This record gives sequence, C-alpha cells and structure tokens, in this order.
Amino acid sequence: MGFWLLMMAATSAAFAPIRVYEGTWTLVAAHTMAGEGKPDTIVNHCTEGTAFYACEQVVNGKSLALVVFTATDDPTKFHTQPVLANGQANGRGDLTIVGDHWTFLGSGKDDSGKQVFYRTENVFTGRDKIHFEQYESGDNTTWVKKNAGDEVRVQ
Repeated sequence: MGFWLLMMAATSAAFAPIRVYEGTWTLVAAHTMAGEGKPDTIVNHCTEGTAFYACEQVVNGKSLALVVFTATDDPTKFHTQPVLANGQANGRGDLTIVGDHWTFLGSGKDDSGKQVFYRTENVFTGRDKIHFEQYESGDNTTWVKKNAGDEVRVQ
C-alpha cells in the first residue's frame, strides 16, 4: 500500500506544471474562432488521475477536444493526445515545459494528405497571462508563423 501511495504522489507531482492551464481564459489574436477582431473564450475543465491529466477544452461555448497528458521519465516532457468531440484522436503530440515556456509539437495531414508539422510556443507571465505563437512546417525544419496572440485568465 505504501508503494502505491508513493507512486500516486509522484505522478501527481509530475502534473503540477500543467495545472496552471485550468480555468477560463480570454484569447485575443489575429485569427480567432469567433472571427476577425473578436476574442475567444476558452474554458479548460481539467481532471487529474494517477497516470493521466485531461482537459476538456470548450471554446466559445462549444466543446472542441479532450486533451490528455501523460508524464514521461523526463519531468519537463509530456505526451499529449487530443480527442475530438466526435471521438477521433488526432495523434500523439509532445509538450516540453521549461520554466514559463511551453512548446507543443504535433503533426497531421492537410486536406491533400500531405504531412504538416505544428508548433505552438506558450510563454506564461505569471499564472494568468500567456503569449502564444503558432507555426506550421512542411518539413519540420522551416517554420512559418500562422498566428500569435495573448490569453488572459478571467477565472
């Protein structure tokens, strides 16, 4: 029993950096889901298990994805798996957290079936503000910025 409690505590500690993501945020960027010049409201409903940390992401009142995080042997690295509301998983991604700088990496296929790589850089200013930049690449080497903006916690 003592070993199990120790394992639960170790896993719980592993997810400590991600807990800052929970809550309600206002997102202002060049491109938003609400439309040009309109902010998005993002609500992250998060829950923590013994081996998983998961956040349902609700954007402008619509549930878009459940993002599941799993810890790795490196305390700065996590695996991610977004699951869409229709049940489709989008493929494993990776998250690296170094201090207040988070880097999400992932890949997928565009409409023509071509491999596309994605990178999102989040820089936190305290617990309540995130500046983000989103990039895409066709070769995982040359990156093109597609969007940038700021998120501010409102709850």
